[in-house]
Amino acid sequence: MIELRLLSGVRKGESVSARPPLTIGRAPSSGLCLPEPGVWDSHARIECATDGRLHLTAVGEGGVSIDSKSVRDAVLRSGDRIVLGSVTMEFRLAPARQPGLQGPERLLWSLLLAAALFQLTLLGLLAVA
Repeated sequence: MIELRLLSGVRKGESVSARPPLTIGRAPSSGLCLPEPGVWDSHARIECATDGRLHLTAVGEGGVSIDSKSVRDAVLRSGDRIVLGSVTMEFRLAPARQPGLQGPERLLWSLLLAAALFQLTLLGLLAVA
């Protein structure tokens, strides 16, 4: 998961979490819709490359800069500041969320405890006999 924190524009202060691929632009069909001056309908795209790194690619003629450097394609790093038109945002990797495993883990430990008690009971019966 990635997280984009909007630092300027109408949605300033919002954080958007998404899974790549993510299209960013003015169009309502964009994964991140930014109806701001200077933002094209389809301005940029964030994708996961085969090497596992996240790439931001400028789409069409839309200008993109990362940390004040104009780019067409770049590898993203947590903390990068991305500017599309009049919008500035900060890229972050969203914290990993692990599904709740407490229930299955408790069940497993209960079964292991029951098996151990059963074995101790059998050993006790064998010792008496």
